[in-house]
Amino acid sequence: MRIRAVTLYSMGAESKMERMAHEDPLVQKLARKLGENVRALRKSQNLTQERLGYMIGTKHARISDIERGLVVARLSDIVKLADAFNVRLEDIIDLSAFDPSDYQIANPIDHARL
Repeated sequence: MRIRAVTLYSMGAESKMERMAHEDPLVQKLARKLGENVRALRKSQNLTQERLGYMIGTKHARISDIERGLVVARLSDIVKLADAFNVRLEDIIDLSAFDPSDYQIANPIDHARL
């Protein structure tokens, strides 16, 4: 069964929640790992960033930002990437290397709520 996502676009500048999430060390690590996986899959399938961007309905600059871990990819983007690569979500989001207990939250109010 293939999963299709509805694209949700945020209008305007990055929201406060998105900025808070990107400052979270766990989110940063996840974004970098996701980017590494996307780059490896893209190269293994001989796709350019431009072609992959076209396939998922975004610009190549967004693909570049995702691959470099500079943005927190939207769930809809991740689902579209899995569909474009014809892989499972688990093949893109590899959580096996993460232990959330490594990330102690000093003040839960400061923690990004995702």
